Amino acid sequence: LSLGYMITLGGVDLYYNTFQGGNIAIAICAWAIFFFLTKRYKRAAILLAIASPFQILVGLNTFLLLSAVLFFDFIFLVISRTTKQSIKSTAVKRLFQFILIYICTAGVYFSVVILKKQQADCSLSDKDFFDFIFDFRNAHHFLIAHFPLKKSLLFIALCIVSLATAYRVNWTIFKILLAGVLMVLFYTIVTETTHWVPVASFQFYILTAWLKFFALVAVIATMSRVLPKISVQPITTLFILSVVLLVASTGFATNQLKRKDVPYEFHSGYKTANAEIDICITAKSLSDKSAVFVHPFEFSALKYFGERSAYAEFKAGLHQKCGVKEWHSRLEEIYGINFRMKEKGFALQEIANRHLQNLSADEWQTLKQRGVTHAILPLGTALNFDGAKKEQTNSAYTIWKL
Repeated sequence: LSLGYMITLGGVDLYYNTFQGGNIAIAICAWAIFFFLTKRYKRAAILLAIASPFQILVGLNTFLLLSAVLFFDFIFLVISRTTKQSIKSTAVKRLFQFILIYICTAGVYFSVVILKKQQADCSLSDKDFFDFIFDFRNAHHFLIAHFPLKKSLLFIALCIVSLATAYRVNWTIFKILLAGVLMVLFYTIVTETTHWVPVASFQFYILTAWLKFFALVAVIATMSRVLPKISVQPITTLFILSVVLLVASTGFATNQLKRKDVPYEFHSGYKTANAEIDICITAKSLSDKSAVFVHPFEFSALKYFGERSAYAEFKAGLHQKCGVKEWHSRLEEIYGINFRMKEKGFALQEIANRHLQNLSADEWQTLKQRGVTHAILPLGTALNFDGAKKEQTNSAYTIWKL
């Protein structure tokens, strides 16, 4: 798991370095797959139902994956003329029980979620919703065409290795892998060609985390059979282990030395942890709870560390149609970006921040009339508005009061 961390599509994996519902759901689903492989299908269905409320798509997609395997088994037995009727009846019963257990448990939770979403539904077409959320905002999460090419090619290679190995070793695992590949392929074709929201909402690429796991197990199993046949001198083994230990310890020590000067560091590589969080904490002390801020495109710390509202935020988690049009309109007003641009997602950052830093006095006046009270701008950027007051500055940002 450590060697293959994030070698998947869409930024999904079997664990994350933060505590979240997905970690719990994946752990439960792992046990569900274990029980499925050992033919204890009722226990697997119950565990999948328990996992779903922690992370709805992890539980649901794993359920659909295993249901597809049982369905394929049933179809194969039905079309087979040599299979006894009693075996066919058992396959039908197994599939029916598996689905029924899940529907009667997790289905209740899904019904509540769907009902609430329908009650909150707004007058926004599926086409606009796809353009705004799936393409413009979350292309790096939903559309495989926007995933890194290297990861896509590596994923294809892992699929080939895992399918080839599982075909020889374990027929049930092979069927799980094949069903997963077909579901991801179906998702890719439908979302890229039809932009159909119901299919895009399932995010079947989540299954690539399981495919990667079985693929890496297959690779390591192959290496365990091949490596003993290779003659290696003890001195060579000692040298390789020494190099690995040296590189790992050097990287760890270097990272620890850097972290001493980083008071709000979350993890290695968190781009704006220092200045962004610091200025957001400062914003809290300089304003009251009714304050409304405008900030750089990439900001995400204001709500948590600053406990203040933003007029618009690109990273806002929008999962239903209500408010999407207003959200998109405000982004266009502040950052000059929209869904028609060829750039998508965080590729818009430079364009957006440049537009923000060059807003005219009339545009700032309009924002003030609409309730904006403060602005956080990069250090050295002047706010082009009469009466604007510089409140506080840190190493990278300045807080202005309109």
